[in-house]
Amino acid sequence: MEKNPTKRTLFAGGPRGVAVEVERRRVRRLNLRVRADGTAHLSIPPRVTLAAAQRFIDGHADWLRRHVDRRLASAAEATPADGLVPLCGRLVPLPGGAAPR
Repeated sequence: MEKNPTKRTLFAGGPRGVAVEVERRRVRRLNLRVRADGTAHLSIPPRVTLAAAQRFIDGHADWLRRHVDRRLASAAEATPADGLVPLCGRLVPLPGGAAPR
């Protein structure tokens, strides 16, 4: 049994498109957003069908792809390749197993 039956994953632009987590919430409108980590999320009101949600994300697939790519690119630039992060004006190594967010 699913943990939360109000959450589903749909794909914008077909099965190889952007994965969008769809969640039924107490909202008035469909809210599509791209999080800082590059994942996409759509909140839908209880009265909206999953078919309508799929049409909505298909209609915004180009916008979604651009913004997901932009978020992923900025996250890649922000990740230090050498494991050093700035702290109090100097570069210090990250503790073992820690990764910047």
